[in-house]
Amino acid sequence: MSNLPPYSPGPSGQNPSRSTPIPGSEPLTPAEFLGSIPDPTDAPAPDSAGGGAPGSYGTPQPYGTPQPYGAQPYGAQPPAKASRNWGCSMLGAIITLSVVASIGAAVWGVIEAFRTVDKATESVDDALDGAVYSVEDAIDNMNTTTTPTRTQPLWEGTGMAGLADAFDTAIPGSPTMFTQISIYVDYAFATAQNPQLPDHLDDYAWRDGVVSAPDPASNDPDASSKVFAITDVNWDALAAAVAEAPRLLSVEQGEITYVSVLRDAFSDTHPLVARIYVTGPRGSGYVEVDSQGNVLQMF
Repeated sequence: MSNLPPYSPGPSGQNPSRSTPIPGSEPLTPAEFLGSIPDPTDAPAPDSAGGGAPGSYGTPQPYGTPQPYGAQPYGAQPPAKASRNWGCSMLGAIITLSVVASIGAAVWGVIEAFRTVDKATESVDDALDGAVYSVEDAIDNMNTTTTPTRTQPLWEGTGMAGLADAFDTAIPGSPTMFTQISIYVDYAFATAQNPQLPDHLDDYAWRDGVVSAPDPASNDPDASSKVFAITDVNWDALAAAVAEAPRLLSVEQGEITYVSVLRDAFSDTHPLVARIYVTGPRGSGYVEVDSQGNVLQMF
């Protein structure tokens, strides 16, 4: 707090200045103030390149005037130096190489997989071929070892008699009652009556000395009037009649196709007969004989 007494207005009615002059710091006059500003002509001269004083950006030049080498345009900023980060470049190169290596490995893996599949396919094919050959060899061996080679048809010699015995032994009945026996070159069929059910008939096949299991046939209420036993046929006489059939029929180049033994359904008495069928390139026919081999008629 100032200890100075309150001021009193001066003669002009204005308040006197409360500032106390500082010794040695008198205010400058306008001429002195202007004299303290540096003269622009005292500025450093531009360098030989026309760039101006150090630290400056050069003297302005008229628009379109070429600038001296190394000089910067007036008011322009110096260009920034490009930064070369060799670490980033190296990292990019490593990543690129890794990607290329991965793609190459994948392609190689696919190629190897295809090669493996091809090899596996070849192995399977070889195995299948071997299996097929093995089966074929086995079948050939079976045919060679278990199938007898026939030198004559079943109707020649004692073939029909032996065939009749085979059917009679294998099929139920004592004796077995047949409605028909059909004999071909190397196989035969027979239809027999069920001894427990007289109207029931079953079909059987003979091949290579083996009689098959029964195959159901249509029921026949009149079966009992149509059956016969193998002892009702003179098989040796029948074989002789079969041998004469092609000559009796005069079929050109005729050959016997099959022989059928059955009861004649077209006669009221149903006699037991055998029909010998002959076929040639220019015609066919059959000879009918009785159970003793006597010729009854020819067609």
